[in-house]
Amino acid sequence: MSRGDEIQEDGPRRSRQSTPAPARDRYDDDPDDREDLRHRDRIDKPNRSGLVMSVGILGIILGSLGLACGVCGGFTGTCLAGFVPVLQGELKRQGQNDPNAAKAAQDLEKAGTATWLILAESVFNLAIGSAMLLCSIGVLMRSNIARFGLIGVSGLSIFVEFIDIIVKLVLGLFTNVPDAFFSIGMLLVVTAFAGFAWIVLLIPKYAAEFRR
Repeated sequence: MSRGDEIQEDGPRRSRQSTPAPARDRYDDDPDDREDLRHRDRIDKPNRSGLVMSVGILGIILGSLGLACGVCGGFTGTCLAGFVPVLQGELKRQGQNDPNAAKAAQDLEKAGTATWLILAESVFNLAIGSAMLLCSIGVLMRSNIARFGLIGVSGLSIFVEFIDIIVKLVLGLFTNVPDAFFSIGMLLVVTAFAGFAWIVLLIPKYAAEFRR
């Protein structure tokens, strides 16, 4: 038999070999598997609402402001705590011969009280600002623990601002109108943010975005 005959005989033999079927998707046969895949897609890509994102962004802004106020207030209060007693002692010494110096020494007594109040405010601002900043970042990441944390911290900020106003009124530290308006304005700001955060984060539609 010639080589040409061998090629002719091998040709039909190779043509009879079946082409392997393509691999089928393992989810094609079982409807339950396809449903599980779609369910996993919905979990991996949740519907993130703009309101929840707004709460997180506003919380980061307020938390950062609280941290800044805490740092600046702590520095100011520390400086006053070291400077006021020295100046007050000097004015009392001069007040033996100068009535104006004696009056200035009496006025500095309020400054001493205000110094300790500034230091206390700084501690609360640092604590609340840090907590609000961390919880707001967690809200943007859709952490359920951060959601409840931000609800609690925002409520605590209202209480602290309200107590601050009461203490200043009792001690007579509102010496001018701008100070009073600033304190009332801060109370209104934290109250507005807390109300907005509570409404958004407690609505079941938006609470469903947060993972356990």
